[in-house]
Amino acid sequence: EGPVTVDGQPVLTSFPSMYNMPGGVGKITYNSNGRLVDQATSIWERKVVRMDLPLGVTMEVFRWTNYLDFRLTMTAQPNQDGACGNFDGSAGNDSTR
Repeated sequence: EGPVTVDGQPVLTSFPSMYNMPGGVGKITYNSNGRLVDQATSIWERKVVRMDLPLGVTMEVFRWTNYLDFRLTMTAQPNQDGACGNFDGSAGNDSTR
């Protein structure tokens, strides 16, 4: 629990709430909306911090009593490669470096 902060300043101090990041960088919401990472947690009240960022990047943090679940999603980018793959559908050419 506790407030969500940006640059050390509390921005989401109540539930639910929303904050637009300076310069149009993105939006942060704190509410009960989000697709669960682990269906076993469906018995608990959801408290989800979601960041909608440039380039189609979305980060969701599920705040549970004693731990967090986390999901990071994004759209494919030109020349993308890395541990999460390059979005070509072939796991054989994904790297872990």
